[in-house]
Amino acid sequence: MAGTILDGVAETAEVLRRVAAGVDKLLGLGIKPTLVAIQANNDPGTGWYAKALVRHCADNHIELSLVKLPTDASEDSIVGEVVKAGEDPRVSAILVFMPLPPGVSHLKVVEAIPPAKDAEGIHPANLGKLLITNHTSPLPC
Repeated sequence: MAGTILDGVAETAEVLRRVAAGVDKLLGLGIKPTLVAIQANNDPGTGWYAKALVRHCADNHIELSLVKLPTDASEDSIVGEVVKAGEDPRVSAILVFMPLPPGVSHLKVVEAIPPAKDAEGIHPANLGKLLITNHTSPLPC
């Protein structure tokens, strides 16, 4: 079986082209895409991801609200931030950086994200759709 070489640069360019087209469509409808990203860790990978997110959002006219919580944030405080963002009609999407602080339930946090605002497709409903539908929901990273 022959392998396939993936062109990461070309794939990234295509994803960013689709993002730009989607943002342009939303802006044309008077909708300002807004992402809330919630962080409760000092993980180096999260730091890199957050910096990239700031850059990509700025480059693509997406409003970004980075909510930084203490690294010992409680489950209730993290879920509370998710719920607050989920209830805000101005917020288009929510992302919660992993890993979560010790003792915080990953499932409780991701279940608090409204599936329609799940930026990474990690809500159980979106993961289920990944398996049984035509993939119209956000896809997990």
